Amino acid sequence: MRLLELAKAFQAGKLQKWIYWRLVREKMKILTELQEVLVWNSAAERIEIRTDGIVFVHARGGGGADGIRCYMDFEETISRAEAEFSMRGDYEQEDFDFLRELLPENGVIFDIGGNVGIFSLNLAQESKELQIYAFEPLPTTYRKMQANFQLNPTLATKVKSYNIGFSKESGNAVFYLPGASEAASMHPNEDDYYSLESTPEGEYTGRIKMQEVHCKIDTVDNFCAVHHISSVHILKCDVEGAERDVLLGARQTLETSHPIVYAEMLRKHAKRFGYHPNEIIDYMRGLGYCCTTFRNHGLVELSEMTDETQEVNFFFLHQKHHADILKQHLTEN
Repeated sequence: MRLLELAKAFQAGKLQKWIYWRLVREKMKILTELQEVLVWNSAAERIEIRTDGIVFVHARGGGGADGIRCYMDFEETISRAEAEFSMRGDYEQEDFDFLRELLPENGVIFDIGGNVGIFSLNLAQESKELQIYAFEPLPTTYRKMQANFQLNPTLATKVKSYNIGFSKESGNAVFYLPGASEAASMHPNEDDYYSLESTPEGEYTGRIKMQEVHCKIDTVDNFCAVHHISSVHILKCDVEGAERDVLLGARQTLETSHPIVYAEMLRKHAKRFGYHPNEIIDYMRGLGYCCTTFRNHGLVELSEMTDETQEVNFFFLHQKHHADILKQHLTEN
């Protein structure tokens, strides 16, 4: 019996007080386990149980302030907030620390594949004046992004958000939203782990779900032209396999702005789109970029991705325009 059902049964006189208290105690013990995790995980400040949802508060703010706040979403297989609460250390933290060093004053950052806004909110915490653009094509996910922005109103003022996706052409596209409400893509991810449907309470229904959603898409080059954005300094791209198409639609921006590109590349996602990540590496090489990644706490160049490549996140740095960065950070592996 769920806790609310217990409370209603007791209120209706269907449970003796001592039975009710004992059953409630069993339900409430999980709170002590959560408190243990808060003590153990230095990145976690607290969890707030509110009438409008459950909020995770990071312990990353400066000057005693809270870090970013975000809703835990139990409809997802595992939400980002849930992961950051329960796992000590973030495998992407080294990437973010490096990116933080490269942020220019008044820099323009594109967060392509913004999901629920965590990456943009993390950037908005930086003391530098930044112009952050967050893009998320799925209407349901975009609404979750807006909800997280509302939890962080001061940070959200630094972010402009758009309910669109990017590809190699403008128009409309069908995205496939799996039952886990994450990892949506223009080519469906048929992994049962992502396709299992969950209830808002986090219970699996046992059903496989794949929803088709029609979304607006644009090219980076066209968006920059329409919005009079003359330069992009950092372009983050995490779009579940569509990275190649996004970068093809950003060719003019890459050739004129020479942004640092921080992209996810997974062979399994690229395969659904009919290409290998090496096509991205070759394309970017043709534009004067080299592909780098962190390995053994050092930045190394990756000339090609092989079956032995374990990294999934990569920095593309321009050989000429980012020469100082490469000279300072690139190491021999």
